[in-house]
Order: sequence, then structure tokens, then C-alpha cells
Amino acid sequence: MGVLKLQRKVITRPADSPWMTPKEAGDYLGVSVDTIYRACETKGLRHTKLGHSTLRLRREWVDAWADSLARS
Repeated sequence: MGVLKLQRKVITRPADSPWMTPKEAGDYLGVSVDTIYRACETKGLRHTKLGHSTLRLRREWVDAWADSLARS
């Protein structure tokens, strides 16, 4: 039997890119990716949907949403 090697092409964005994946947004805020998806669906976290299921968020949208939840 031969060994099948899979190669993954890693695509990187510039570190200063304003766009984030839901996982990156969750890591940024210290919450789960499920929290980010729920916030996009029901809690007013602004996002862009690319295609059927790809979400992207801008860092300032994530910051504004988190700030809106802060209690004074």
C-alpha cells in the first residue's frame, strides 16, 4: 500500500488586515467561536457573509459590539 500525502495550502492574510474569521474574533475576545456565530445571528454583531457559509468580521465591528455590551 502506498502512503497518501495530503498537502494543505496555507493562505495567510497580512497581520494588519482589518478582516477576521469567526475563530480569530473569538480568540481576540477570549470567547468561543460558537459565541461569535450566535452573536452574528441574533445579538447584532455586524458581519459580512461571503458565499453560503463564510463569515468575515472587521476588527472595529467586533470592538464596537463588545463595547456595546460593556456595563458602566
